[in-house]
Parts: sequence; C-alpha cells; structure tokens
Amino acid sequence: MQLKRPLCVAVLLLCTGLFLVQLTGQKMAEALPKEKEQISLGGRLMQKEEKNGHLLLYLQQVQILSGAVAADASNTNNKNSNSKMGAVCYLQEGSLVQAPPLGSRVVVCGRVMYFAHAENEGQFDARAYYASLGYDFQLTNAELLKVSREADRLAEELFRLREDAKAFFKAYMREENAGILSAMVLGEKSALDSDIRMLFQRNGIAHILAISGLHISLLGMGFYRLLRKCFLPICGAGVGMLLLYGKMVGMGSSVFRACGMCMILLFAQLLGRSYDLLTAMAVTALLLVLQKPDSVQQAGFLLSYGAVLGLTLFLPVFQTEAEYRIQKILQEKLLPGIGILLVTLPVQLWFFYELPVYAMLLNLLVIPLMSVLLPVAIFAYLLRFPLLLQIPEYILTFYRWLCIKAEGLPGSIQIFGRPRIWQMIVYYLLLFFSLVLLYHSKNRNKQEKQREKQQENRECQITGENAEQDRRKTGKNRIRKNKRDSKRIGIILIIVSICLLILPPHTENRITMLSIGQGDCILLQEKGGHVFLVDGGSSDVKEAGKYRLIPYLKYHGIRYIDGIFISHAHEDHYSASLELLQSS
Repeated sequence: MQLKRPLCVAVLLLCTGLFLVQLTGQKMAEALPKEKEQISLGGRLMQKEEKNGHLLLYLQQVQILSGAVAADASNTNNKNSNSKMGAVCYLQEGSLVQAPPLGSRVVVCGRVMYFAHAENEGQFDARAYYASLGYDFQLTNAELLKVSREADRLAEELFRLREDAKAFFKAYMREENAGILSAMVLGEKSALDSDIRMLFQRNGIAHILAISGLHISLLGMGFYRLLRKCFLPICGAGVGMLLLYGKMVGMGSSVFRACGMCMILLFAQLLGRSYDLLTAMAVTALLLVLQKPDSVQQAGFLLSYGAVLGLTLFLPVFQTEAEYRIQKILQEKLLPGIGILLVTLPVQLWFFYELPVYAMLLNLLVIPLMSVLLPVAIFAYLLRFPLLLQIPEYILTFYRWLCIKAEGLPGSIQIFGRPRIWQMIVYYLLLFFSLVLLYHSKNRNKQEKQREKQQENRECQITGENAEQDRRKTGKNRIRKNKRDSKRIGIILIIVSICLLILPPHTENRITMLSIGQGDCILLQEKGGHVFLVDGGSSDVKEAGKYRLIPYLKYHGIRYIDGIFISHAHEDHYSASLELLQSS
C-alpha cells in the first residue's frame, strides 16, 4: 500500500484547519430579523415535510420583504438572489399534496423565532445544528402568500416517488418497522420513532438508519453490475442512478461521499485506470468542504470519512497470512470494525459521550442482512408485491430484538463523557505513530524476507541443501522476532492512546444548577466522586430529564447518582428525576 498521497494529505490538513477555524471562530452572518417580529420573506423551496400536524417548508436564498414588495408577485421570480440566509417555515395548516413544488420561489409571512441554544453542557444545540445545514431561524404560524410558476420538476417527481414509497411501506408493514425502512431506503426520518432511533444509537447500529456507502454500493453498483450481466456495460446508467437516488434522499455528507466515490470507481473502470480509495475519498471531501465549510463540524461528516480512513489505513497492517479458514473469516469480519473504531472513537465520544460495548458483535449480524433487506424492499415496491415486505418485517423485528437483548447484557453501555481537546490530540498523535511503526515493520519484514531468500539461494549453490535449511530456519526465526517486537510496540501505543482518551475527568467539589425551564435541578459533586441530585423537574419543558439532565450527566462521564433528594412532590421538582430513575 502506497503512503505517498499528496492530495489525500492536503485535504486532510485542509479539513483539520477548517474544523479548528469553525470550532474557535465565529461565522459572519447577514442582518437577521428580530425575534418575535412579524415579517414577510421570499425564498426558494428546497425541502418540505409534514411533522406533528404542520407542513414544514425549508427555504434557502431567503430575502426579507417589505409589505409592498411582498405583495408584488414578480418578486417570487428573483433568480439573482445572493442571500445565504435560510428559514424553516411552519405553515398553519396544510398537507404535502397541497404544498408548493420543490424549486419554486415562495413568499410567506409569519412570526420569527430562533432555534434554541444549548443551555446546559451536553444538551442538543438546535441553533448550531440548523446553522450547519444553512437555516438561521424559523417562521411560526406562517401563511403562504405567493408561489412562482418555475419549479424543479425532477426534484418534485423524485419527492412524489419517495412519498409514494413511504405510503406503500406504511400500508403493508407495522408502523414502527415502516418508519425504520423509510429511513433506511428513502432517507425519510419524519416517521421514525424516536425511541427506536435511540435504541439503535445506544447499541451502535444507528448508522444503518442513515443513507451511506452500504446503501449506495448495494443500489448504484448493484444496478451497474446488473447492466453488465445483461451485456449492457453502460457506465452512464450507473452514474445516473446514483445521482437520482442521491437527489431523492438528500445529498447529506455520507450520501455525497458514497455517491462521489462510487462515480469515481465507475469512471476508473470505464477508462481502465486503477482506483485508489483514499484519493477518491479526498476528492469528495474537498468538493464537500468547499461547498459547505460548516460540514466539518457535523458528526455525519466526521464519522463517514473517519470510517473510510480507519478501514483503509488499519486493515492492511492488521491483516496477516491466515493459515486456517477460521482465522481468515475472523480477520474479514473483525478487523474492519476495529480499524473503523480506532479512528472514529474520539468522534463518537465527542458527540455521544458513551460507547456501546457489543456494537461490533451486533454489526456482524446486522450488516450482512442489509444486503437482503434493502434489495427486497425496493423490489417489493417496484413490483407492487406487498408479500415481499414480510422479509424486511422479520429482519427489522430481529434487529430490535437484538438491541433489547444486548442492553440486558452486563456493561452494555459505558459512559466516558466528552474527551478534552488535549486528549484527542494526543490520541491521534499516538495512533499516527503506531500506524507508521506498523507500516514500517511490515515493509521491513517484506524486505528481510526477500534478502533471506536471495541469501538462501546463494548458500544453496555453495554449501548444499543442509546449509540452506539451517539458514532458512535462522532467517524465519529472526523475521518472526522482529515482527513480534514491532507489532507489540504498535499495539502498546494503541492501548495507551485509548487509555488516555477515556481517562476519567478530574472531580472536585462543585454545585451546578441546571437550566431546566420552570423548575429546579441542582447537582452536587463531591471530590471523592459522590454525586447527589437535589430536586429535578420542570413544568414547561417536556422530557426535561431525557433532553437536559441525562445528557449533562453523560457529558461529564457521571455513571451513578448516589442519592436524590426531593424537596416536595410537585411536578416541577421531580419529573426529570423520575425520568432518570425510569431510564436506569
């Protein structure tokens, strides 16, 4: 495996620099309207969905309009808007059937509300999340005023196709399984049950809910191979299939990477050129970062590209010549997961604060079944044959059963908290040194084997077969010793880096009053590690324990509460504590 990849190194340095800039810098924003202000605005409709009885319109290229401008229908056709603002509009009522077509410019009026900031450590920051997607505020109680005639017909037809497939799954499957399948195949997560999503996330298989390289390779590359078997080696058809599917499910980071890398592979096969995985990854990362610099802060971007790096860099150095078939099978199944885990471990802890212990074993059962689940679901829809959906139904039920059983095992989830910056830097430095050492030792072993073979040939000609056998035994023993020593040092470095990363946070005497809405929640931490909770409830924040208290505890790596004191039995003093007890 070649280590000289200037493009890959340059992109990695660029993404690291942009990540640090985004992490420490502040984004220059356009003049935004005041909160709770009643305004009219125009923008291009990029996405729409129905959620909790509301029709949501996602607008880009948003312009704030005055009353006279808003009343002029010609302003909806402004194609030269350089605005980078985005807004999410909650219409008062409506359905997707009556929604404007995608790509059209619309004028809406409503009340400005900003997405919530994270008020506690570990809490989901809705404002930062939507800002990374390009949406700056939301418009509540919105009313649709104008719709332009222009529209993106292809996007609208793909949207209708996705809605029709979602309705098909919902009609012939159980509701919870239909929501899972819609997320897997269509990238549509509005019908996905939040409890199921959290169940999959806690057990380390939530990646199957996101459109990724697995989906793209099964669909895009599968379609291309089908054409070739039918003696129709049409590269353009495979590329077109990838682009249409990516446009239908939404070009997120993982979808963009997977589609881009598959397209490069198809063109390489067409031109008769060799395909390099890291270079293809670097090209797609560069294009994505130049288009959306904020994407380097998203968990999806970091996990998607980190998985490819781990698979490509560590798999070759861990692989050995398998003497037995069982050894070969174990290498094929376990080594990719180990490589991916080593690179993405800091990212997982940074965003989720915990690690599912049995995730690798679960994925050994989950991923192979995906190659059956996805094609069968697609063929069931295309052929309008609902009976086929019984296969995905059984597989998804099996997935949920696996997760429930895994959570019942001892130590299924380990909470480590968010690592500090210095821990992540030291971790990746040690990981880099171990990787260089392992590559160097592997190349050195190859060179020594070649020299030993040459020496054996020379001695064989001089001293005969006995000297040849003695020399072969001595050379093999020395090679094995060097190989064992180098691998031992590399593995020790990896173990040390993991221990430093999951180092328990320093504890001290501290009193924290959490922001929990209308209510009280006080956390007492003692230097010896004891933690006590005084009250914990809210009367105006729904599921305050799930979204505020528990994330704070996980953020700081707090696994146990030694005692809970409730001052009096009012909801705003015990509701979050009750959620904590029910989740334990």
